[in-house]
Amino acid sequence: MGQKIYTAIIADDEQLARESIKTLLQRRGNWQVVAEADTASKALKAVKVQNPDLLFLDIEMPGQNGIESLRSAKLTNWPNIVFVTAYNQFAVDAFELNALDYLLKPYSDQKFFKSLDKVEQRLEQNDQIATGEKLSKLLQHYESLFQAQPSPYTERFAVKSVGKIDIVPVDDVCFVQASGSYVELNTSLGKHLMNEPISKFEKQLDPSQFVRIHRSTIVKIKEVAELINHYNGEYIVKMRQGQELKLSRGYKKNLHKLLGSHI
Repeated sequence: MGQKIYTAIIADDEQLARESIKTLLQRRGNWQVVAEADTASKALKAVKVQNPDLLFLDIEMPGQNGIESLRSAKLTNWPNIVFVTAYNQFAVDAFELNALDYLLKPYSDQKFFKSLDKVEQRLEQNDQIATGEKLSKLLQHYESLFQAQPSPYTERFAVKSVGKIDIVPVDDVCFVQASGSYVELNTSLGKHLMNEPISKFEKQLDPSQFVRIHRSTIVKIKEVAELINHYNGEYIVKMRQGQELKLSRGYKKNLHKLLGSHI
């Protein structure tokens, strides 16, 4: 008996991204790409015609994004869907829901084939009803995200490292320090390095919880244990875990405002 062939549609506005997925599917040998699309709406039209086993769906594309298009789609037979995204927030939410899989760009070949294995197992079990239920729950979740008025500040950070993504809740961050073009997140359990300038990183933090005390340092207010006089109008900020950080004169007003100090 011959090997079962599965069908896939690839939706991504970047041609190189589509070619990469096609190449990886060819290596597996039992997948056929029946359509490609550079927008989510085109992809869903192709799904209605081709009824594929799997849809690789990029989230951020021209026009309606992938999530919005799924919310408005009226399909009777849902394919398995693997989200492809470079946007951490969607990836983290999908990971926590454990409803459908995702590929966070840039992804490794190992991550791709692990995701493909999950899809093939689902197809072998003929679990289409369960797939539809999971997709429905995921769409409801995203719909609540779109309808709600979310906080403009980040609640967690997805920190990429070799072979994995560490999820760091903002509540765990004690202070942040710049290290060249990177920022170092210091938590009670260790350190995490993110490739992002501190000026951009600061905009993701709630200013009622965090304060910048130096051009290279941001601290969580409730983690500050003591202020020690230094010199020339500067102070040493001692953290609850014992670290001593410098408060420069240029940022002295921030501590005035957020801590209600009378320095």
